[in-house]
Amino acid sequence: MIINSYQSKNVDIFVFIRDLLQTITEDYVYSKAYSLGEGVKEIIKDPKIWENGSIPSEDTIQTMINEVVKSGAAKTRNYKKWILGYGLVLLCAIFDDFLNDLLEEILTKNIEFTRWNNKQEIMDKFKEGTIKYKYKVFVNKLGFSESEFFDFKMFIPRIQLKHAGVNLAKLIDIYKKRNHAAHSDSYVIYTIEELEEIKDLFEKLIWNLSRKSKDKWNVEFKLV
Repeated sequence: MIINSYQSKNVDIFVFIRDLLQTITEDYVYSKAYSLGEGVKEIIKDPKIWENGSIPSEDTIQTMINEVVKSGAAKTRNYKKWILGYGLVLLCAIFDDFLNDLLEEILTKNIEFTRWNNKQEIMDKFKEGTIKYKYKVFVNKLGFSESEFFDFKMFIPRIQLKHAGVNLAKLIDIYKKRNHAAHSDSYVIYTIEELEEIKDLFEKLIWNLSRKSKDKWNVEFKLV
């Protein structure tokens, strides 16, 4: 298993999201909002949309335009939160891909596991499962303890301290946010620092699970 491919994708997505956020400046917000206002102004001043061709007064028109600009600016500022949510969706997708690929390699190297089910059926169910289900496959079927799954001892003390106490509940919470971001307009992450923390956690879990799987189940472990 070449783990750098997953780590590179994590970094690429984070950098893409970070750089995209930087384009949502106040100048961009107001440029977008005022363009909406100008579009509304053209419509409002068309006599055909008003009964008897009676166009509202300039003050009324300007009030309507101001409301459109205000609403447009607020919506455009929310682009940042949407972008962060989509970043979370992508990071979770990469971690899912890693877990899927890791399980498939373990089953390939250790065919005795396919005695409890057909390999393709195992993989299909695993790919469709929640993060809780996937975790339980690693714990109940592959012999990982929770402390092994969330083992950060290979990293420097600062990293160990940063992720101390991370457990299944933390992963479930991340994936709940991911689901909200994917299926609704809910805002689940508000800063790039929050997204970076999740990216870092996934990177460390990928390193740990790859090393543990090499030791436990003879899965090939490569950086490049």
